[in-house]
Amino acid sequence: MKKYLVFLFVLCAACSAQERMLSSVEEADSIQLEEEPSPASETIPVTEETEEGIDIDIYVGNWEGLVETLSMEETGEGIYESNGLHVTWEYSTYYPDFRIFNISNSGNEEVLFCGSRIMDSIDVFDENVRNHGWYHAYDLSEGIVYAKYIEDQVYVLTVDIDEDKVHSYTISNEVLDGSLYAALDKVYFLQNHPDMEEWKKAYIAYIGDNHVYHVYNEPVETHYYQFVDINGDEIPELHLYYDNPDYGEEIITYTEDGFKDLHLYGTLLYYNKENYFADSIDRSEVHQDEIYSIINNDFVKIASGNYGTDDPEHSDYRYYCNDEEVNEKEYKEHVIDSSRCAWPNNELHDYYEMMMQIVMY
Repeated sequence: MKKYLVFLFVLCAACSAQERMLSSVEEADSIQLEEEPSPASETIPVTEETEEGIDIDIYVGNWEGLVETLSMEETGEGIYESNGLHVTWEYSTYYPDFRIFNISNSGNEEVLFCGSRIMDSIDVFDENVRNHGWYHAYDLSEGIVYAKYIEDQVYVLTVDIDEDKVHSYTISNEVLDGSLYAALDKVYFLQNHPDMEEWKKAYIAYIGDNHVYHVYNEPVETHYYQFVDINGDEIPELHLYYDNPDYGEEIITYTEDGFKDLHLYGTLLYYNKENYFADSIDRSEVHQDEIYSIINNDFVKIASGNYGTDDPEHSDYRYYCNDEEVNEKEYKEHVIDSSRCAWPNNELHDYYEMMMQIVMY
């Protein structure tokens, strides 16, 4: 039987992200005309039992009450156990006023969580936790991660699955990462702006689902976004910019069949609304421009050029277009003229600010 447990995250960064997120939510509220209360921010009332038995979901945020209700045995400082159900809490080393809570259930079939028990089918469990406001953040190889705001704090539910049944689960306010915030933000914006155009909804979902990118097989969370208008079709392209230039950039265009994504190994240069852009790369003594257009909803390479010199102390550059030597004027005519280009990376936004930009576009 395979079991897995996930996530060790740096609490300091997580708490900082949470403070920033709560501030952003207040900012987003100011741009909304009509808005229903988000279920992610509702406070769940605390009661002792449901008709079927004790449901521990109602004790998230009041776990001392759960310990008392179940008469849990204290097995260590801040550690309690009852038939495979464990409750722990401790104060953060970095933030003395922040208490880290964890509930894990690896065998107690007597208690419920959102109306489900250990060994219920994952389909039933998934439906029940969604109905209680837990948002499906992403899938794991043998499980699911959910997230939810409870009393202005993000909680994460990690579910272990074995043979399509819930084998165990963990609930914690310690497991915070950028992709979980992005998943919650996606739901927040989509729920509160249902009349947005489909392309806006798609971009918001794209950012929420792909906030953690992998560059050279390593996860990269520090990146920024902005809109650029390459082909002038009234639906802008999304430009993703890493703060490390070695990672390159991304350009993403929306189509009715989904998104097309092109990785740029250099810098984006483009003629505004003329459907002409370059992946502009500086390599040692040679500058290279790979030229693309968006044709039939896809990125198509249409030209290639480069120029450089064997003597960096002199400006006697040699220019080439599609492997044929040209002069500087011909290069600007047939490859790209940087003086005509729009420069994109002037107004960059983090993922939440970009979601706001999409709504207001």
